[in-house]
Amino acid sequence: VAHEAGGHSDAVHVLTLNEHAADAAIFWADVVPTTHHIQPPYIMAYDLDVPRSFASRSRWLARAAEGGWLGLFYHDAEHAFGRLANDGKRYCFEPLSA
Repeated sequence: VAHEAGGHSDAVHVLTLNEHAADAAIFWADVVPTTHHIQPPYIMAYDLDVPRSFASRSRWLARAAEGGWLGLFYHDAEHAFGRLANDGKRYCFEPLSA
């Protein structure tokens, strides 16, 4: 399902696969471009609407971490796939093992 996310640009979307299933996944596009951007305040300089980007990223990061969704980070040179968790203070990245 394509979900309008906004913030980075007016047309940016995240794509979810099997959103309500145990094997759910999210394609982050430019909303969370790399694993280095998994903290909501880590906004890219290219984001056009920073408050909207922060709100959108916060909402989607929380959903992905709570659901244990597989994240697809197509801009990340080291880890293209992995899951997020929240340790109560911040998000942690768990790479998908080969």
